[in-house]
Amino acid sequence: MNGIPQGAKDGFVRLMEQARFSGRALQEAWRIRKGGGRLHCRSSIIPLKTQEGADAGYLLVIHDL
Repeated sequence: MNGIPQGAKDGFVRLMEQARFSGRALQEAWRIRKGGGRLHCRSSIIPLKTQEGADAGYLLVIHDL
């Protein structure tokens, strides 16, 4: 995740851990658009599992508020 401030990386890692243990993580925050504008949104992170139950990745859904 090059170009992303360390604090933002740490926060995202914490949300992924919360999602893995709780089944979902929710966050409402302001984000920066590619063009520099601000976006108020709600993010949902959901862990994805294989049929055997092993971790396969995460699904990130961002809703514009």
